[in-house]
Amino acid sequence: MALRRGEEPAANLEGRNFQRVERLLAMILLAQQPTASLVEKVKTLRSAGLSNPEIGSMLGMSGSAVGKTFYDATKRSAQKKKKKR
Repeated sequence: MALRRGEEPAANLEGRNFQRVERLLAMILLAQQPTASLVEKVKTLRSAGLSNPEIGSMLGMSGSAVGKTFYDATKRSAQKKKKKR
């Protein structure tokens, strides 16, 4: 069956709908933490399995900025643990 102009294969539509549901769930997750800092939001979304570019698009930053934020947060956490010992 040939596709009409402007139509997409069903597989593409299903994938797009799945991505939309993923984004909605991530936004609900963020809405549950209205006073969370940027670092906490990044950590939460990373633990939910989202990639840096996906997180960046939700938080209005680049994927590399998300990676740097996460790296700095884990680095600080490791330093605090080291001082306690």
